[in-house]
This record gives sequence, C-alpha cells and structure tokens, in this order.
Amino acid sequence: MKSISKFALAASIGLALTFTLSCSGDDGDGDGGSSSSGGTQGGVSSSSGGGEQGGGSSSSVGGGGSSSSSQCSNTDSGIFTDDRDGQTYRYVTLAVVALMPFDERDGQILYRDVTICSTWMAENLNFEVEGSKCYDEDPDNCTKYGQLYDWATAMNNSASSNTNPSEVRGICPTSWHLPSRTEWDILVTHAGGRETAGTKLKATSGWDNGNGTDEYGFSALPGGSYESSYSSGSYFSGVGNSGYWWSASERDSNEAYGRGIEQGSENEARNYTLGKSSLFSVRCVKD
Repeated sequence: MKSISKFALAASIGLALTFTLSCSGDDGDGDGGSSSSGGTQGGVSSSSGGGEQGGGSSSSVGGGGSSSSSQCSNTDSGIFTDDRDGQTYRYVTLAVVALMPFDERDGQILYRDVTICSTWMAENLNFEVEGSKCYDEDPDNCTKYGQLYDWATAMNNSASSNTNPSEVRGICPTSWHLPSRTEWDILVTHAGGRETAGTKLKATSGWDNGNGTDEYGFSALPGGSYESSYSSGSYFSGVGNSGYWWSASERDSNEAYGRGIEQGSENEARNYTLGKSSLFSVRCVKD
C-alpha cells in the first residue's frame, strides 16, 4: 500500500467531528492495507482490520488537542446547478474539526484542531458521459439514483489521492471533487462509526431492506451497481437494497476504495474495495 503523507494521516486519525453543533465518536472501520475478506459480491469486497485509515494513534504536542469552537459560515443545506448540463443537486454542509499540523519543533510535529467546512452533495451524480449507465438501462432510475460509473470514468483518468481534500475533480461539476477515502472516513466517523452510520446516512424512504433516519440530510439511496467479473460476466445488481460510492483512493491496479450500504448489514456504512471495471454511484464534495 503506498505511503500516506503526515498531513493525510493526521487528518484521518484522532478526529473530533461536529455537524453544525453535534459530535460523535471514532469509526472502527477500515483495513489499514489488509486483504479483502467476506462480503464478496461480484466487483465488491468488504474490508476488515483495525482502525479507520490504518489505525494507530496521534497525540498533540504543545498547545494542541482542544476542539475549536468556531463554526463554518455556511452550515446549511441548499441547491446548486451543474453548469455542464443544467441539472440541479441538493447539498449539505458539515463543520469538521480535524487534528492538523501547524508547526515543527525539535523534530516533532505539533498539531491543533482546525474547523473545516465540508459540503457534500445530498444526492448521487447524474451526469451522462460515455460509459456511464442507468440501472437496467432505464432513464427513470438515473433520475432517482443517478448514473453508475467505473473508477476511471469517475476519476476522469486522474491519479489516485488519499489527501483531505482529494483535489481530484474527476467527473464532478466545476468547484467540486471526488472524495478521498480519508474524506469518507471523516463522514462515517461523524455519523457514529461504521456500525451505525448506515442508518443515519440512509434516506427515510426508498430502501427495501429498512429505511434510515437521514439525520444529516445525506439521503443515501440504494442505486445498486453494474458488476463486471471474468467468471460471471456483466450484470446489474442490488437496486433497492444496496448502494456503493467511489472514492478517489485506489488500493491497487485492479481495485479502489469506496463506501457501501447493503442488504445484510443495513445499519452499517462499510469500507469496500471495489473492482475498478464495475460501475457504482458518485457523490461529490465542494472544493
């Protein structure tokens, strides 16, 4: 697994998060580079192991460690327009408090809590490009669930990134980017961790296997996937009970990381390794 910069590592561990004025604990999910196990579904494998983003711990040296009380100036929800095709999308804004480096002294990096605004699309991207698909080739499914994309298309052939922010625009609208695995970790940690985040992020309707509470307005829907495998060929799967979303972070030449909520683990928002040639949903984050 390629190395992670000190900045990205610091931003993905020791996180204290708030959404407007609320707080929650750490997410125990993640694989830290471990091999995939369990949950295999065509181009989808769930990951297991210790600690979000590879585990470990980080402590502040000197004056760091206390949470910032400042708030984002734009802690609301709203609608924006994609200037490429005129489609509109809902968004929600999170106030993220993350441990960030601010100085280096005597060979040690000093950290302090910094509040960062993080604005997520509150529905899946529905921008049609060559290779994208509507579930079952039905345009009504694109209206409801958005388009499905393979990883190269979602990335617009950009290089992998695990920084916060990822700085990968990919298929996203102008001034938005494809979230890194680190950014997904932050969102899931805020929502109470892997074991409960699924319920809190799911929409209040549209799920065959149990709707969510949609506590943050994220409104995750089960858009399914288009699986591509050597043994089974290509096929649509999971609409109504499963949803998967790409990250900008690859695992290796064949797989990239993503988040998923699926049948059998309805309350969870798990970290997955996804086959790059399969098609999944996209959510974007504002730059």
